[in-house]
Amino acid sequence: MNTQLLIGGRLVTGEGAAEAVLDAASGAQIASIPAASIAQVEQAVQAAEAAFPGWAGTAPRERAAALLRNHGAVAVGRDLEEAIAAAELTERIARVHLLAATLGGARELAPDVVARERAMYRMTHGFRVE
Repeated sequence: MNTQLLIGGRLVTGEGAAEAVLDAASGAQIASIPAASIAQVEQAVQAAEAAFPGWAGTAPRERAAALLRNHGAVAVGRDLEEAIAAAELTERIARVHLLAATLGGARELAPDVVARERAMYRMTHGFRVE
């Protein structure tokens, strides 16, 4: 299992606190992975901002291939479109998490807001999100 971070085109080991990886079926810890440090998150954001102009000008098929190549373990689905949507969602979640951490932490959303967002995601991407 590759546990490194991809920052600026390089694979690096996280310098933050270790996080447990749990087996979804049993709940048993199967690995411990170092998280990114604040400095590494800042480096990743800077690298993403620098890469954006080139990424935006890349053909959709090439972007899809890059997302699957870099997020293959996370981006799974019934077909290519679903896998790409999962990878893009992963990117959005990471950005929101970083923003929340930067602003002092996240607040739990009200159940009706969560239900509305799930419904919107299903309508937009055509598959279920738990």
